[in-house]
Amino acid sequence: MRITYSLVVFAILILQLSFCNQQQDATEATLTTPEETVKTFFELFNKEDLEGTLALYEQDAVFVVERGQLARGTVALREALKGFLEMKPTLTPVKNQMVTTDDLALSVVNWTLTGTTAEGDSIEMAGTTSDVLRRQPDGRWLFAIDNPWGAGILRSQEASN
Repeated sequence: MRITYSLVVFAILILQLSFCNQQQDATEATLTTPEETVKTFFELFNKEDLEGTLALYEQDAVFVVERGQLARGTVALREALKGFLEMKPTLTPVKNQMVTTDDLALSVVNWTLTGTTAEGDSIEMAGTTSDVLRRQPDGRWLFAIDNPWGAGILRSQEASN
């Protein structure tokens, strides 16, 4: 009985690991163009999948949290993205333009976000990204620079001067 139980538990663990690897392989397979990476970002972000969203970034990627505040690397990115995901967001791409050359891509996306603050208040945001993606040696496209505010970051800076 004890051996049978152990075998069943072992079989379940193997199946779970296999399923997780298939999911990861499927996600990686869809990252073969910068457009697919951006599309996957919106899907995972809206599912509040922090680890899945983080997997779309290079290890030393930079995220513009707000004017003057950058998150560099996986640890800082996790904290920055976690703050956005805590709003239970719905992030909607409105229009997307992609410019690609060799192993680099510039993604410009008009977006809207609705969510809820920690105090329970509704929040609405909008912006235009200026993101840089880079093709990795394995063929995947990952975010190297994520600036969700685009040129709007300059307008904020001008207003404070």
